[in-house]
Amino acid sequence: MTVYDQIFYPIFGSGLSVAIFLSYLAARKSGWMVPALLLLVGIVTFWASLFIGLDIAYRAWQTIPNSPPEAYADAEPAFAFVLGWIPGTLFCGLVFGLVRLTGYFNSRRGSKSL
Repeated sequence: MTVYDQIFYPIFGSGLSVAIFLSYLAARKSGWMVPALLLLVGIVTFWASLFIGLDIAYRAWQTIPNSPPEAYADAEPAFAFVLGWIPGTLFCGLVFGLVRLTGYFNSRRGSKSL
């Protein structure tokens, strides 16, 4: 496990868990205003943790002695800063949709009479 991995995974993992929680909460709320706000915050959290994790991980990786050439190919943070909202939107939308779909099927199954 490289220095990059040791830095990136905890930062991105914490942002990912917050995004999952907010998407789950959004799917459990009714209406459209509160779920939209929760999804927006989840997407921004995903995006920020991706960018910050990549940026800090590359900086830490470059400071080790005899760092490999891959440590200096740090276009990923710039890419994540510009387009990181796309995977954030897809991920939060997927979690939101799965939780809503599960709730829908559970409510239909519970309404059937024997």
